[in-house]
Amino acid sequence: MQTCSVEGCGREAKVRGFCRSHYTRQWKTEQVPIDKREGNELYAVWCSKRKDRVPEWDSFERFKADMGEPPSAQHRLWRKDKTQPFGPGNVEWRLTYAPMKEGESLAEYSKRAMRIHNLRYKYGLTKEQYDQMLADQDGGCAICKRPETAKIGNKVMDMAVDHCHKTGKVRGLLCSTCNTALGSFRDDPEIIRKAIEYLKSHSETRDGIEETHDR
Repeated sequence: MQTCSVEGCGREAKVRGFCRSHYTRQWKTEQVPIDKREGNELYAVWCSKRKDRVPEWDSFERFKADMGEPPSAQHRLWRKDKTQPFGPGNVEWRLTYAPMKEGESLAEYSKRAMRIHNLRYKYGLTKEQYDQMLADQDGGCAICKRPETAKIGNKVMDMAVDHCHKTGKVRGLLCSTCNTALGSFRDDPEIIRKAIEYLKSHSETRDGIEETHDR
């Protein structure tokens, strides 16, 4: 049996050469370096990625050397490409905390913070990246080019984030009508092609005047 490294203790060593009692004392007095504590934030991050990380990051010391400390307590580790494992070149620290704005009600803040969380959790997007995508689309849908008009209550909805359900890759921002249409067609190009052919074959009225289709 390995005994505690504290002279005269004699109890069994449980954690890093200490008995539990002396390890706790060392922790509280900060005599155990933070990078050696199982409970420190970087160690917790490393543990949380154990099922989906590259083999070289099975070493905590290698992981720590590659990543360094997070910029702040509000930063979290995210993959750049969700289809690839956590590893060098495919991770970055992202700020997850959304401060309350001046004059913002708790209900308004909660809704905005949840939106920011969903963008990150579901699509790996920051609010800034979402806003840039919308600006690149001139504020309109990636398909019909029109701005969103559907409302929840008195507020116009945000553009929906369209992504490939197989790879998780974000494709663009869509209005609710186009987003629903793609879902109804099961993202199948062949079904969409047949729908186009169908519309073309019935695109004239009985008087021979071509109809226009609007949503």
